[in-house]
Amino acid sequence: MKCTFIALGLLLVVSAGQSVHATTYRCPPGQLAFTFDDGPHPKHTPQVLDVLQKAGIKGTFYLLGEKVKAHPELVQRIHREGHEIGIHGWDHQRMDKLSGGATAVEKQLRDTWDAILKALGNTRNPAVIKTMRPPYGKTGRQLVPKVAGKLYLEAVNWSFSPQDWQYIGEGTLDSQPADVAVGKVNAATTQMLADIDWRLKHMNPVKRGEIILQHDTLPQTPGVLANLIERIQSKQFRIVTVSQCLADNPSKANLQSERLVDKLEIGYRHVKNATRNLVASVRKSR
Repeated sequence: MKCTFIALGLLLVVSAGQSVHATTYRCPPGQLAFTFDDGPHPKHTPQVLDVLQKAGIKGTFYLLGEKVKAHPELVQRIHREGHEIGIHGWDHQRMDKLSGGATAVEKQLRDTWDAILKALGNTRNPAVIKTMRPPYGKTGRQLVPKVAGKLYLEAVNWSFSPQDWQYIGEGTLDSQPADVAVGKVNAATTQMLADIDWRLKHMNPVKRGEIILQHDTLPQTPGVLANLIERIQSKQFRIVTVSQCLADNPSKANLQSERLVDKLEIGYRHVKNATRNLVASVRKSR
């Protein structure tokens, strides 16, 4: 029985570590980055930008190429107000599932990159973009980070998300009366903040930094963000962009290894619970 538990534990360790050197998930201790995916959105991205401007902080926006093409003026505003821009692919397809493999991943990145630079009128300075985030956080182990690295982009995921997409999806309130939509947004905001408060209790800036994922395409995001910023600032985090988060870390491997620590903690709990259940089952059968 002991050998079985050891083998199970080793399996969890190996599976947790397979992609640990591929993608960054955290900032260094004391730092926190707000990131926003899937935009720009004509209504909600400006609202998010207003919240960030009022709070005096900068965020990182991972943009979709097709939406950049449709709303270049919002890309310009994001850049003009000092926020960081990253690539999220052209149309939110899972990059690890593209039939063209590495070639198709590179096309998604290059096409989006070109669209962003065109929107900014800045085709001669590609260094304005330094990071990317794969849709759904799916890296295909080394596939996406390897292609991104070829283009001198860092692959970045996140350490915490309030899972805002599970409450109200993009566009789901468009056809509803205004009072109904407002009620649903307020209810979603209240529930999300309750869930966030539980998670914040376990955040310790002395031990770990954070990268928070939200979506600037959802109606609940601006209200949640305004409250979340206040809560985060009370925890004494220094709010940075993702590039600052990477640049300020003396060893990027530390940021990546934090994800391994997270997975090992989860793996340990699974083994511990499985052991407890198995022992209880054996005792019951005697």
